[in-house]
Amino acid sequence: MSIIQTPPATPLGPRFDPLFVPRYLRDPVKCYQGLAEKYGDPFAVSFQGKRFVVTGDPEGVKEIFTAKPRTFGKMDMGSELMLGEDSLLVSGGEVHERARRILNPAFGASRMLAYGPLVEETVLDVFSRVPLGRATTALAWTQLISMEVILKTVMGIMREREIADFVECFQRFHGSAGFWITFFPFLRRDLGAWSPWRRFSLARQALYGKMREQIAARRRPEDFAGQHCVLAQLAQRKEQDPEKSFTDEQICDHLFTILMAGHESTASGLAWGIYWMYRHPEIRQKLLAELDEKASPGDLDALSGLPYLDAFCKETLRIHPMIPDVARRLAVPFTLRGRRVEAGDILVASINLAHHRPDLYPEPDRFRPERFLERSFNQYEYFPFGGGERYCLGRGLGLLELKIGLATIIRRYELEVDISRPVRPTWNDAVRSPKGGVKMKVVGLRNP
Repeated sequence: MSIIQTPPATPLGPRFDPLFVPRYLRDPVKCYQGLAEKYGDPFAVSFQGKRFVVTGDPEGVKEIFTAKPRTFGKMDMGSELMLGEDSLLVSGGEVHERARRILNPAFGASRMLAYGPLVEETVLDVFSRVPLGRATTALAWTQLISMEVILKTVMGIMREREIADFVECFQRFHGSAGFWITFFPFLRRDLGAWSPWRRFSLARQALYGKMREQIAARRRPEDFAGQHCVLAQLAQRKEQDPEKSFTDEQICDHLFTILMAGHESTASGLAWGIYWMYRHPEIRQKLLAELDEKASPGDLDALSGLPYLDAFCKETLRIHPMIPDVARRLAVPFTLRGRRVEAGDILVASINLAHHRPDLYPEPDRFRPERFLERSFNQYEYFPFGGGERYCLGRGLGLLELKIGLATIIRRYELEVDISRPVRPTWNDAVRSPKGGVKMKVVGLRNP
């Protein structure tokens, strides 16, 4: 007697939900939690004719992150219009594997740690410009810190005038509606000088022109100041071994991806950290006590061994991860937690869902660093930088910036932070930044 095997069922989800996007944009955590409660995990949603299959269960996350790299293909969500055809966030298969082989050594752990003094110097320099006693926002200054750290460590731009010119060019691009163009095709029409598409295209061309200038500069023998950076390695590798390097256009795509992925996310993480330190004075006192006892000023190596600082940064990234979700487009059919998913569908490992599971994180909406001292979490339960073969390339630099930045600010400066009401997250491109930027004043120096 033959046994007929029933093929696995597909994930459940709403057939048509016109309110999905508004609900997700308003509160992605509650939106996904409601869908998971109603349809189970994984569940499926549709957007712009594409099917997204979402999981926040560690077993589902593991299945996605341990899948063979060529299970996934090139993303086709419009991101290539902004990030470029060769961006790590867009490419798939062999193209993506080759790019990671070339880029990974430039972002190795030892190389990132060597940038520690440069990060600290940048934090002190930027905060020295904050007007004493004047109302401002933490995010405005952490954005400058994050941008300058990337420009110095990744691109090798060290002169103040060059940094200012690049920042101005980037801000013009940032204000050109590029993020929304990637999601809404109707915006991709040239309707004249003031249309979003025209402004976006011109701003992107100008930014790529700036990056090409830096590629040429890093190849000059007299460029001693910029030889420490990631770009110098990539630019000179093309001269030394063209077969194992990128074209200049590919270098631009990768630099732009690092800039877009790393700038706002790290700035947001620093601003959220400042908020939580002042929202909970007892936590700030624990951090200060640990720093004063175990890490003398300037001893950056000691920061990596401070358990409470580490727990504080982890809790900040649990509630406010660098990205809300990890998305992969399937090149072949896949089975996710016993459910059939077709080629062309997009698998989503939801960081927000995983990081707010009450079974893993009791009282998940409460900020409590101690949870990371009480137990450890595996890479499928806690993954603020994504995971698998496509984990965030800049996670080492991002964590370094977060630890050094927060430690330097809290130890050196006396701040007044407005905690009169809770600060809510709001979208800033693909990142959930603090709404209002975290209002604050620098009122003095703690250790001049």
